[in-house]
Amino acid sequence: MKHKILLGGINLLDEFGQYSSSDNSPFAKTPFSIVWRPVPIGLLYIAAAQREFGQTKCEYHLFDFDVPTGEVFSIERVYSDFEKRLNDFQPDIVALGCLTFQQSQYLEKAVDIAGQYIKDSKPEGCLIVGGRPASASPEQFLKAGANIICIGEGEITFPEIVDCLSSGGDLAKVQGIMFTGSDGNSIRTPERPLVNDLDTLPMPAWDLIDMESLKRKNKRIFSPLATSRGCPYTCIYCDHVRQYRAHSPKRVADEVEHIIKNYGFSGIDIIDEVFNLQKKRLFGIRDELKARDLKVDFFDYVGLRGDIMDEESIDALHDMGLKGMSIAIETASPRVQELIGKRLNIERTEKNISLLAERNIFMNAFFMAGFPTETRDEMETTLAMARNCDSHQSLISKVHIIPGTALYDLAIQHGLDPSYSINDSDRYGIRKDYGILNVSEADLDQMVDDSLFDVYNNAPRMKRILRQMAAPIFFHQMYKKFYGEHKIWTESFAKIFNNIMSEKNIDFDRLVQQAKETRNSLKQQNATT
Repeated sequence: MKHKILLGGINLLDEFGQYSSSDNSPFAKTPFSIVWRPVPIGLLYIAAAQREFGQTKCEYHLFDFDVPTGEVFSIERVYSDFEKRLNDFQPDIVALGCLTFQQSQYLEKAVDIAGQYIKDSKPEGCLIVGGRPASASPEQFLKAGANIICIGEGEITFPEIVDCLSSGGDLAKVQGIMFTGSDGNSIRTPERPLVNDLDTLPMPAWDLIDMESLKRKNKRIFSPLATSRGCPYTCIYCDHVRQYRAHSPKRVADEVEHIIKNYGFSGIDIIDEVFNLQKKRLFGIRDELKARDLKVDFFDYVGLRGDIMDEESIDALHDMGLKGMSIAIETASPRVQELIGKRLNIERTEKNISLLAERNIFMNAFFMAGFPTETRDEMETTLAMARNCDSHQSLISKVHIIPGTALYDLAIQHGLDPSYSINDSDRYGIRKDYGILNVSEADLDQMVDDSLFDVYNNAPRMKRILRQMAAPIFFHQMYKKFYGEHKIWTESFAKIFNNIMSEKNIDFDRLVQQAKETRNSLKQQNATT
């Protein structure tokens, strides 16, 4: 008899491909949107590991927490579909995970629904929850209705849980979990050691993906690829595992070859915390791909370390097919860099951004404003770098504090309400007023909003973006959206924009100046009314 397992990854995105939130304004006010929906690779890893290492035969079904193509985004619709799928498939085991802390409240709601299904329809069934939010707050998800919390990496733990449930074994012997004992008290077993040799893990269970559905929802479909795990840097705002482990270049090329030859992905999205940590391994991956003549578009929007690159490694990234990437800068203040433990060499990073952009690699730069003790001048220094660096895109977010990090402890020291919950902010970049800054929340909002306008209403950046476009019409559409979000796409401004864009030699400086004047004029009108 096979166990029926339903896998569900919480990654709720709206119809624009942006993270669900009551307020998407910080991202909406850029010309760009996220254009593909991620694949829940963590769940595919544990399914593949259970098939490889487990003793129990299982039938899998992957539920996509999303909405049908063409429909307006509705969280209620997603939950309704999930409840229906549970009742139709009738799984013995439900395994749920979550991509980000900012969506932990959505995971908690899904746990509540699945827990009710288990209670009503499968009393002998089991609800297992894993991922970063569950690992950080296992008690929270046990209270929400989960039976077992998988803490940390799940490739070895999950097969053991399934075998234990199948054989009636003792869960207390499974490392890396928390569950509720017969007396109603929670039991936490010893920590599961990390997988040191990643090459011993099977490739993700790509066969569980509904490729046709993905194709309907995306103009291009991208496969996530994890070539390493962990990050040895000590940034205080991050909760990632510090122990770095990596796949061999051969295994990376094997997986790329498998994905390209067997599935319809049109690009590969590297999701490592720091893909370029080891220069020799980077060259090895490039050489393996070249030896097999594997030509594919690579992207890395999680972010590479910007100050450990040199021209040789940048050329290697270009040669292997990197088309777009992110560099996380966070702050341009040396004092704040030291405070947050990132210690990035700003000058070297800025130079490497320019070198990458020169090679026509789409460059995204991450910035944050609002760290505890950060002054207005230090924030302005960061915002100035976001405006002036040679990136194509600069994303400016207000600092988001994750409980359990050193940043959380620092914020508590400087006045953060200890009752603060991660669910006070349901998306990176949106937050409550923490009360820990010498700049008011309203002033910080205005600083970020003004900087976002100046970042993209910028002649050199416009030229770089236009060079990346397959056709000028895409640039036109992006900037119509951008100026519209900033409330200056009036009939008269649209006429000026279209006239300038129709010129053989586009005068971007004139367009930038006209946009500034229009915005200032509208601000003055609003102030008087």
